[in-house]
Amino acid sequence: MLMKKLLIILTAVFMLTGCNIGGNSDDDTFTISFDDKEKYKEQIYNLMYDYYWRYDDTTVEFFSSSVPENTDENIPAFEASDDIGLNLKRYAGESCVVATLNLQHFNGDYAGRGYYYFNSGKLSGAYYTSSNGDDIYSFNTRNVFVNSPAFEGYESDEKMADFKEYRSFVESTGFSDTSHSSDGKFIALSVNGNYMHIYKYANDRLIKYKSVYLTSEGLVPLSATFLENNGVVSGAAVIMGERIDASDDESENTYTVSKKVVFLNDSFGKTGEEMLLENSSCNYIFEDEGNLAIFAGENIEYYQKSETGWVKFEQYRLGHTANHVHITDLDGDGTKEYIMTDGFDLYMYRKSLMGYINIWRTHITVENYTGYIYSGDLNNDGIKEIYVSDTTGTAVRYILSKTGLVTSNEDIEYGNNLYPADFDGDGKDDYIKIFFGENVKQSMCIQQ
Repeated sequence: MLMKKLLIILTAVFMLTGCNIGGNSDDDTFTISFDDKEKYKEQIYNLMYDYYWRYDDTTVEFFSSSVPENTDENIPAFEASDDIGLNLKRYAGESCVVATLNLQHFNGDYAGRGYYYFNSGKLSGAYYTSSNGDDIYSFNTRNVFVNSPAFEGYESDEKMADFKEYRSFVESTGFSDTSHSSDGKFIALSVNGNYMHIYKYANDRLIKYKSVYLTSEGLVPLSATFLENNGVVSGAAVIMGERIDASDDESENTYTVSKKVVFLNDSFGKTGEEMLLENSSCNYIFEDEGNLAIFAGENIEYYQKSETGWVKFEQYRLGHTANHVHITDLDGDGTKEYIMTDGFDLYMYRKSLMGYINIWRTHITVENYTGYIYSGDLNNDGIKEIYVSDTTGTAVRYILSKTGLVTSNEDIEYGNNLYPADFDGDGKDDYIKIFFGENVKQSMCIQQ
């Protein structure tokens, strides 16, 4: 509401009244000298530089206006300015110059509209509104939620719980899917080269329970997912395809061409059932509420089992690819969050009858993430954290805040990766810690 009122005021002032700043005109049109504009722009540039913001300098506009009155309704504007060391409240109700401009994320995407207040030629306050609404934010806050998602709780400042370390023996790349065996034990899978590896929890460690050689007729496994029946593994589905090496003397270039999905039984033997893929760019498969979901380029295709086989019944366009999708419920409210990465950005979605709704993303769009995404509540505050590895081989922890996901890596050492899950089934999340140094070291950490 505050922003709507401000826009109305700015428009009215610009069209009907005026203030001659730095000029000699006696008419009622708001003007500003070139020199004054440059002074204001320099202050804006310095502020944006200090807080690592990009903006489109061709969109800068100046208006004659007033600082918001000192009312409860305007508290967000004052608090956002206070957060960056500007006391806008001090000038409440006074005449001022306001500059506005289009903000940009790191990758150039539109991020919202910035507002900058000047009193007596100096910057007195600043804040922004996001690309998705009128809520006011400090420039200390970025990558805010969009499409107004509701959560029942947020991450606290509780420290990590106490853990006991045991030896661990898993692939250093981690695991792409988890479930439970018929005897209730935690199991996980990963695809590596020609094999799909199955891990099972026993005696305070994950052991390699089975390695299934899947390469056949020139096709290799590209991605795999467990199939479940009432939360218990009933088999697996695997995308098979070709790996094409198009490297030359100047660069390396390897890509995949997907061909089909093969199905395995609960002992992870081939059933003989196959599903040919129409799209050659299918690179990731996961199960979602009893259906198969396959990332095909920038689309997610959904398949359901029929008497004649698997039939595609839905398709959603997301506008980006993904090499991993992690489904979780961060705050325990019963609503699933779909967290995915294409290696460049991290995305969070929810699903509705209309399809996938994006509620958050990083807007980086440079090669940044490797491996798989995990979530777990390692500090026992009732809210799960998200863990994903960056290109340095170090885990990045994202925590749920009221404005969006934010990083919190103060206690994660360089080269350490964390793979959380409730391995022992006691209702408390544990994690595998892998250190990527000269020698890869790993341990299983069981919450006490």
